[in-house]
Amino acid sequence: MSNPRKIAYDVLVKCASAEQYSNICGAYFDDFHWDYKNKRARTEPESRELFSKVRKTIDKACRPMESWATVYVTQLKEHPQDFYDDLDGVIMWNIGKIEPDKVEDDFKQFEEYLPNKKKMMGIYLI
Repeated sequence: MSNPRKIAYDVLVKCASAEQYSNICGAYFDDFHWDYKNKRARTEPESRELFSKVRKTIDKACRPMESWATVYVTQLKEHPQDFYDDLDGVIMWNIGKIEPDKVEDDFKQFEEYLPNKKKMMGIYLI
């Protein structure tokens, strides 16, 4: 069976190096903590290597490209700040029910912990 992550990476390499894909603007990691191939949690060094490999690939692109990742509020500080160095931005997500009164405080945590990163907020539409 084909490895979907390997296929996705190969597609990224082709898109990053081919001028014909003018709408491709980068790479996004939805769940970098889980290693689907080995069915286990990815270690911090493995995640760093993943981010670095993609960073090196998109830096060779024919135009500027960005790398973003989903980061859950509860997991933000599980890693040191330099863990996020190879990412251009992070998308803040809450696990479970969103508490409207807490969202601003959650976003403030992201802003204080990663002040120089671009940020987005992930929202489930129900």
